[in-house]
Amino acid sequence: MGILDTAGNLIDQGVAGAKKGTKSISLKTQIGDVVKKREATCAQLGAAVYDQMRDNPEFRAPHDAFFTSIEGFDVQIETLKSELASLENPPQEAPVMSDAAPASAQPDAAPAPQADAPVMSDAAPAPAPDAGAPEAVAAGKFCTSCGQQSPQESMFCGGCGAKL
Repeated sequence: MGILDTAGNLIDQGVAGAKKGTKSISLKTQIGDVVKKREATCAQLGAAVYDQMRDNPEFRAPHDAFFTSIEGFDVQIETLKSELASLENPPQEAPVMSDAAPASAQPDAAPAPQADAPVMSDAAPAPAPDAGAPEAVAAGKFCTSCGQQSPQESMFCGGCGAKL
C-alpha cells in the first residue's frame, strides 16, 4: 500500500466519522424537540387536572405542596399584572388652564384638586401579598412518590431516592 492509499483510507474514516456525528446531532435535536412537545402537553394536562381537582380535598391532600405552590404563583402573577397596569396606564394629570376663568367660575366644572389631596389612579391597587403564600419555587422536578422538589438536572429524588 502506498501513501496515497493510506491517506485515502484516513479521509474515508474521517468522512464516515463526520457523517456519524452529523446524524447523532440530528437525532439529539429531534429527541429534544419531542421532549419539549411532551413537556408542553404534560403542562396542559396538569393545568386541566389542577383546575378540576383543586377543590377536591381527597385529591389535594397528598399533592398539597403542588397546589400551594401554584396558588403562590397565581398571587405573584396578579401582583405583577397590577404593577404592569399601573406602569402602562399612569394617572392622568389635570389639564392646565390658561387665560380662562377659574374652575370655580366655570359651570359644571369639577373642583380643582388640592395640592395635598391624594392622587387617584384608574389602575387597580396591587393585591397585598398573601402571608401564607410560598416563596417563588425555582424551576425543578417534583417527585411523584413523595412530592419533594429536586433540581431540574436530577435523575433521582433527594428525599426518597425514587427515579424522577
